[in-house]
Amino acid sequence: MSGKSLTNRFFSVILGVICILTISFSTIGNFPLLTQSANANPILTVNFDKDHAGGDYDNVRGTSLQNCLEICGSDPNCQAYTYNPQGINGDGYPVCWLKDRVNPLSDVPPAIHAATGEVKER
Repeated sequence: MSGKSLTNRFFSVILGVICILTISFSTIGNFPLLTQSANANPILTVNFDKDHAGGDYDNVRGTSLQNCLEICGSDPNCQAYTYNPQGINGDGYPVCWLKDRVNPLSDVPPAIHAATGEVKER
């Protein structure tokens, strides 16, 4: 196995664990994490039960938190994101909102299980 594929596999496992922790930690409170995208070098934060409201320039439907992190991390316009697993107006179709600026954090009801964060380093 090449060094690059081993590294990508490692970060994929780490992001998978973060997705599992999303549900666990969202039930016990907010706690920010730093993670690294599997396909690039950016570092993104993850905050649970929060939103960087506003600044939306695009969204991706039917995706996972892991894919949301990868999409934002690979898009040079993306400065922040919010992932809502319940979808728009609770339609059950997960949505990843890509944001062109980092606005202040606002609270989201814990039952939504939202995650938000920003790109800290590219």
